[in-house]
Amino acid sequence: MTQHHNKGWEHTTTYSARVLDFDENFVKTEVLMNRQEGKYQVRNIPRQMFDAQMLSHGKLIQIFHFIKSNEMKVRIEDGENLVHPSDFPENNLFDSVKDLDIFKFK
Repeated sequence: MTQHHNKGWEHTTTYSARVLDFDENFVKTEVLMNRQEGKYQVRNIPRQMFDAQMLSHGKLIQIFHFIKSNEMKVRIEDGENLVHPSDFPENNLFDSVKDLDIFKFK
């Protein structure tokens, strides 16, 4: 983005995230909210915000938030060389919940 397009915008936050799943409307992402506490949130983001090459399961991305008076914008970029895969352990809650008998319906 050129400086002209960023005029007045203040960068507030950058999140590391990964793509969990997607359909024709939304991309389900797992967003690292707090590395020290190991806190994550699942967020559905409109599919139109993603370039085609970013639509793959497990794809690492970065989400940038910008604000200015009366407006907020979000930019999504490829995080392959910026996001640490170790921030998203494979043995997360989603995997372990599937294996618990209490969640199986009979």
